[in-house]
Amino acid sequence: MTPASPYSETQLSLYFVANNVSHKFDEIEHDSHANVSFTDNSGSWASYAGIAKISRDRDLIKKHWSTT
Repeated sequence: MTPASPYSETQLSLYFVANNVSHKFDEIEHDSHANVSFTDNSGSWASYAGIAKISRDRDLIKKHWSTT
């Protein structure tokens, strides 16, 4: 999955757009605790822990959708 772009450089929320038939939706509904980690080719990494929420808000999805 690729995270959607933040609204601003100071945003603390991560948004992901996913297919709603993904097993991730079932996992989030049963346990919303989440950890997302990122790495790059140089070996740098970041890890974020928080609570995942599912939204089917079409305006929010449209705002964050990209072909990436």
